Amino acid sequence: MIKIKTQRIGPVTLMQVHGRMDSTARHVMMDALERELARDKHQIILNLAEVEYISTSGLKMLRRLYEETGTVRIAHPSDRVRDVLQMTGLDTTYGIYDSQSQAIHAVTPIVNAHTHLEQGYMADELPGVVGRDFTDWLYNAVSKRNVALGETRLKISRAAAERGIQALIDSGTTMVGDISGTGASIEPLLDSGLRGTVYVETSGYTPERAQIKFEAARALIDRWRSRAHGDIQIGFAFHTPYSVSQAFWPQLIDYARREALPLSIHAAESPAEYELFTKGTGPIHDYMRSVGSDFKPPMKSPIAYLDEIGVLDLKPMLVHCVQVDNEDIRRIKRAGCAVTHCPRSNVRLRCGRMPLEKFLVAGVPVYLGTDSLGSSPSLNVLDEMEFAIALHYGHVPPEQVAALAHQPF
Repeated sequence: MIKIKTQRIGPVTLMQVHGRMDSTARHVMMDALERELARDKHQIILNLAEVEYISTSGLKMLRRLYEETGTVRIAHPSDRVRDVLQMTGLDTTYGIYDSQSQAIHAVTPIVNAHTHLEQGYMADELPGVVGRDFTDWLYNAVSKRNVALGETRLKISRAAAERGIQALIDSGTTMVGDISGTGASIEPLLDSGLRGTVYVETSGYTPERAQIKFEAARALIDRWRSRAHGDIQIGFAFHTPYSVSQAFWPQLIDYARREALPLSIHAAESPAEYELFTKGTGPIHDYMRSVGSDFKPPMKSPIAYLDEIGVLDLKPMLVHCVQVDNEDIRRIKRAGCAVTHCPRSNVRLRCGRMPLEKFLVAGVPVYLGTDSLGSSPSLNVLDEMEFAIALHYGHVPPEQVAALAHQPF
């Protein structure tokens, strides 16, 4: 008996086959294949991990696919299938991939450039469709939850990261940019078969706290960097321009430059952040005073500040960039930085609409990301793409928005 499950992932049709590919299953197999070939665009991948046996009838199905499309892509073939393909010499003719993710990536990368997999446990803090103020969410949900977890945080973060990785794979994601605050997502990502970068994040409102957080981040980088491989890189992340002690920036910048690490930073995300930098007032300013921050508002935009202190020279991936003006975009372009756009998170946290059209006209590379489950309803970047198309309708052509989810970084 054979079962075939069909799943559409962007421009890819994934056919997962279970059972025996033999003469008794020939009509089921061929009917399923003919339906897919009748579609205008057929980028078909066969997942044959659960195929127990393949006969000449099964090979005929593969040959039919090859005749119609010029290629056969097989993901994660079972040992029995791999043996037959090797004996017939078809393993050199057909595309054989060790994982489903590799096969999809070969057709079209599906890129989620910004996640916080470890924060999957924050899903119950997801703002409703009417949204929640960014600072209220950050300080009364995220910060307090992390403190409350105490010594259990690492274990809970690891479990959340593993669930998140499976959600990424199930949605067809092939490349990810993840932010790790505890290191809990690093090993699972290295073992996942996904591609991309996991950025170890540091912060600290005071010089003393910044030193402690930096040492912890550097220890994680030193531990895992030598174990990283070609698919997953280890990077470094500054949390935000305001959550790092001003006195500690030179040390962080020097370290990042010497180590030549991929970099990321959340920047120009919310109106409260822009108010803090340009006016020295607002809820973030009040919170920072309460925790003894040494931050002195520069009376300029967050992007201008990052440019002034030399962070943009390091070409970090700038995440969010909602609260920007034309000069900010010119600075980003001159520095050669890329930007990650997280529209569902921006809307749910009442941050505003990123001026995507201005970034694209300026020639700034823009990627799509979901952010965490604490501010976005899923880790599926194709859901993010659909939302972004609607959000920017009339500003950016839908095809141009859709393309953002398919460019590797």
